Amino acid sequence: MLRTTILVIVLAGTAVACDRGGVASNAEPAKAVIPAAYTTSFSVKGMHCDGCAKTVAKKVKAVEGVAECTVDLQGERATVGMDDAKRTQAVIDVVKKLGYEVEPIDDAAPAEPAAPATTPAT
Repeated sequence: MLRTTILVIVLAGTAVACDRGGVASNAEPAKAVIPAAYTTSFSVKGMHCDGCAKTVAKKVKAVEGVAECTVDLQGERATVGMDDAKRTQAVIDVVKKLGYEVEPIDDAAPAEPAAPATTPAT
């Protein structure tokens, strides 16, 4: 029985081992492509291998309203394209459920400092 199970996994080619004890699937769920109107990045800590990164990307892509997700394992960062900012909490919840620490990264450029107000001489 063990030989058959291993043979099925090898032939299917969908399993990726993870040193956290999990298994990630390379199969992508069928989903309508939504143009990304809003893109944001998240810090994702605790990923140990490509399997972890692929699992995060797959699960985040499955969130309704998410069009794309790329995960940088070494940079501990996920960049997500979604239909609007309202999906941010759903993405955070999915990544936390996988067991990783996650928080949004504020990529917004700092506001320009206002010029000091001058008062006309009287």
